[in-house]
Amino acid sequence: MKKLFYIAMTTLIVGVSSCTDSLDLIPDYELNEKNAVTDEISARAAVNGIYPFITQGSNFSGTVYGQLASKSGFVDWSSGDYDMTTTQSNNTPSVEYMWLGYYETINAANFAIDAISKLNATQISEEEQIALIAEARMLRGFSHAYAFWLFGHWWNADDSDVDGILYRDELASVSNLQIARLTVGESYEKIFEDLDYAIENLPNFTTNRKVSKEYAKAFKAKMLLYRYGFDNATGNEGLVEALGLVNEVLNTSVSGFSMQGDLAQVYEDSWDSQENLFSGYLEGDGGYEL
Repeated sequence: MKKLFYIAMTTLIVGVSSCTDSLDLIPDYELNEKNAVTDEISARAAVNGIYPFITQGSNFSGTVYGQLASKSGFVDWSSGDYDMTTTQSNNTPSVEYMWLGYYETINAANFAIDAISKLNATQISEEEQIALIAEARMLRGFSHAYAFWLFGHWWNADDSDVDGILYRDELASVSNLQIARLTVGESYEKIFEDLDYAIENLPNFTTNRKVSKEYAKAFKAKMLLYRYGFDNATGNEGLVEALGLVNEVLNTSVSGFSMQGDLAQVYEDSWDSQENLFSGYLEGDGGYEL
């Protein structure tokens, strides 16, 4: 009986040890940041893979504006936002869906940034590497901004307000899942860091299906207006920068982008209007637009 007991215990220990070791292994068939991005083609694919998270629903378009209008008290479209009763434990499936949508987009951007940053000169040119990272960082800043607008106190002039965003600049894992919110001031700083990198390193506009240097400038101008339009204590420095960025875009001659004189024509052209710097086609019925 003792021999049987020792044999059983030894088998159990070996089994548990093997199981523990197996938990640390990544299946050969699973794509990850180490084996999915190995050259310029797969690097571009990783960045392209961020866009579907934006276009597959209305998290970045009609729904969020309905909720922001409800928060402002203009309409009772979203009762939780209109009554200001939405909390982490008291929300709706649509709110959860939007939260997940923003952070899935951010995670996809972090995947691309992390993987592309690890490529060497034999795998990708330095110019293309920087441009792709800039595109991913633009989309990360873009997504953090929307999360901030819906779930943070973006309007507060007090930089120390603790209700900023959950900022993520690395792939989500069990070890970093629990993080603290940034303050409002820190939230703007982090978003601006991504936008500034995009402005510096993105190529010029060629299509409204992807973000560009011009779009990064326009989006930063929008963020500056949100930031300083509610903060009279800082003077007009931020507003001056916003105006400068807008003028840079308007005064830049790039093929495919121009302001249209007929507003009705802008709406008629819809997705294909030459005024659109970034307007991805949405999946489904196309009922919402960026």
